[in-house]
Amino acid sequence: MPRRLCHVKAGQVYHLTHRTRGGRYAFVATEALNAELTGVLGDAQERCPQVKIHQLVWLSNHVTGQLSVVGDHCANAMAEWASFVFGESAKVAKAIHGLEGEIWEKKRYRLTPIRADSRLRDRAKYTMAQAPAAGLVARPHHWPGINTCDAVCRGAMIVGYRGNAELRRRASAEGVPMASIAPRREFTISPYPTEAHKTIHAQQAWFRAIEREIVEETAAANPGRVYRPAEFYRSVSAHTTKALAESPAPNCYVVEGDHEARRAWRTMMRAFTDAWREALAAWINGAQACFPPGGWVPYGACYAPCYPQRE
Repeated sequence: MPRRLCHVKAGQVYHLTHRTRGGRYAFVATEALNAELTGVLGDAQERCPQVKIHQLVWLSNHVTGQLSVVGDHCANAMAEWASFVFGESAKVAKAIHGLEGEIWEKKRYRLTPIRADSRLRDRAKYTMAQAPAAGLVARPHHWPGINTCDAVCRGAMIVGYRGNAELRRRASAEGVPMASIAPRREFTISPYPTEAHKTIHAQQAWFRAIEREIVEETAAANPGRVYRPAEFYRSVSAHTTKALAESPAPNCYVVEGDHEARRAWRTMMRAFTDAWREALAAWINGAQACFPPGGWVPYGACYAPCYPQRE
């Protein structure tokens, strides 16, 4: 059942944010995933025409954008739209990437009203700059996932198809791409209420000015930086949980149903925390850390540290 929301006002623009469970990259931006997510959004528009999407960027571990609701019973319409989109997108991620467990965070998605018209441009820029601000791409439209930048700036169409388990089995049995047998879908972008009175060209010029600002600010913040190609982001593991930039300590995701793995993970974390506290206390008391001659020990090796006293 859709979850009923309170205080969803008709005509009010809301900023939407929802994140994946544990920050894992459940929505790696492959072409198949983009096409099916587009189909989900297209079906959602047919089911809930009251919900208008103004901007949307779907990154690997979260989705953000602006939308509004028109007509009566806005809270129920918003709840029905969100329940369908996030429920069906989780099914798509599991089918394409072979994931298990919860996809989205248990916390409800966040809807923040944009009450001041002066804040609307800031939120539009924030949404469009998601990928460049994270250091993933140089320009907003370079992000290979679901991205409405080209749609709002240049009037591009967002086209995909609606897949399901039966169509996947049929495509696998016949050896054909699912795009050739699945029904075609697309979803449209609605203008902001404050921009609706303008012509299409004026609306696109408003967004293109924001895009130019993002490109200039990104170039100034990262001079000479070489960005990874789109193929890299399509090949990232769906179980990754840290940012795509290299990190010395990636998070660990454990499937909820694997209780043995979760117990092992908690045991290791407790052992690590206890050892860290012991080493920190010894260092505070005047001990000097002693490392093996060959450097840090390999993963899985056993090493008993010693703390020679300072002279």
